[in-house]
Amino acid sequence: MDVIPSGLVLWNALIAVILALPLSWLVLLLYGRNLRQGMRGLSSATAGTELVLRSDAVRANRSSRGVRATPSAMKWRLVVVYALAALVASGTAVAFQALLPQAPRVRGLGQALVLVHATAWPLVPTLITVLSSSRAGASWVVVSYLMTGVVIALALVIQAKVPVVHGATIIKSLRADFSVVAMMATPPGLVLALLQQRRIRAASAFVLIALLVFAFATLAFLQALAAALGVSFDEITERGQQLSMLPVFLLLALPIGLVCWMTARWLVHAHRTRRFSDVQLSADAFWVIALMATSALLMPRTGWRGLWLLIVAFIGYRAAVALGLWLCPITSCDERPLDLLFLRVFHATAHAERLFDAIVPDWRFRGSVQLIGGPDLARRTADISEVLALLSGELRDTYVRSQADLDRRLAESPSGRDPDGRFRVHKLVCFEDTWQRAFEALLDRPDLVLMDLRGFTPANRGCVFELETILARGKAAHTLVVVDDAEGALRAALSESGLGEDALAALQMIRIRGNSSRTLRRVYTSLSELRPLTRHAAAART
Repeated sequence: MDVIPSGLVLWNALIAVILALPLSWLVLLLYGRNLRQGMRGLSSATAGTELVLRSDAVRANRSSRGVRATPSAMKWRLVVVYALAALVASGTAVAFQALLPQAPRVRGLGQALVLVHATAWPLVPTLITVLSSSRAGASWVVVSYLMTGVVIALALVIQAKVPVVHGATIIKSLRADFSVVAMMATPPGLVLALLQQRRIRAASAFVLIALLVFAFATLAFLQALAAALGVSFDEITERGQQLSMLPVFLLLALPIGLVCWMTARWLVHAHRTRRFSDVQLSADAFWVIALMATSALLMPRTGWRGLWLLIVAFIGYRAAVALGLWLCPITSCDERPLDLLFLRVFHATAHAERLFDAIVPDWRFRGSVQLIGGPDLARRTADISEVLALLSGELRDTYVRSQADLDRRLAESPSGRDPDGRFRVHKLVCFEDTWQRAFEALLDRPDLVLMDLRGFTPANRGCVFELETILARGKAAHTLVVVDDAEGALRAALSESGLGEDALAALQMIRIRGNSSRTLRRVYTSLSELRPLTRHAAAART
């Protein structure tokens, strides 16, 4: 009874993938809707009280900064560490497969090298993700991986003592390597491509892993139940299809759901304690999905022993990443981290998302990003803890309701780097009557301010308040304002509020049209050239 019926594992995995797409979309839809409704409401905690900005609360957790590295050096560090971790994971998977008696035989060093290269294909989406690569950078990663296959093919030809000029032999060797890569990478690769769509990628990896764990745990439970009752696996599944047995199976499946829930809570705790960044979690999900697909292909032959391939290979991969990042610490440099406050017109969702994608991923190698959370960036800023809070009905508890909430959120705001060298995105989700004080608190923290006012209308009075506060705090020289054809409406609104042309002249403004990569790169360049606020000047104002 140790062997799983052929095709059942792959069928369960396929069902999990199909369900992950709409469920991820639904989770983020509910998250954004919850934010939209909550931000329009009033906080009961602030009735009759006023949120007072406290300088000690604002800077309570701005710990001293240690040695740092340049962004380019940190990216090369990630390339080396994750490439070695991929080699460990793929090598472990191939070696473990060779030890399984029912698994296909690995014949010789040449086939082993081909399998190692093919199994390491998740390195491509991993590097694209952890490096926040542009299209050119992503192309470089893909070409580098393919060229590694070419080198392996040439090495096999040389090992076989066949003249390198023998083109047919080289082509045959290349075809053997790339056909294995295509076979192993195409199905899970298509899954990853679907899950990395902008509309769902903030939650898709977490949702799919939860569904896959539940699906595999259900199979394990059914097989254990079949063994306990002394019946075949097919017979126990036939009984499960009977309507009278459905309540029993649902009741017995509750422990599986509890295990999934506890696993999710552990991931939240590990993320909060900086064992990994959100980007590292996405990269880890790639490897879980890819190794689970490899295990699913073996399990019809090897039974549950095939699942150990996933466990052992992933442990090797994760240990290699942790050890590599620890052995290769971030070196010192002259640049100090630059914290960024990201402001925008809340209802201009498309503008905000594209600018966020163009600025924030790379900026996180330079400093943290602060913002007021909103539904316009819900698909970009939702993390695993908020998804779990939404599912448990506790999302409203994360809102800023009172001065105590504000102090606590600011004290808990991340101030250091994650293991991969990134700073974190820290957002405050507020009610209608708490966001202004929260904004004033955030304004005293960053070195630079980026304000996207494209799509501005006179109805966006909150943006006018933010500009007035920026000018009053003397931060105009450290603020980059992005405008479009709506600049006239902005000037009229500022004039109406008592701010004249002198106030506009003090602001650093850049006019852009469209959301092309080249256009938004101009914004990043202009922001990088902006003069940051000095620490002693900031301290003098608080």
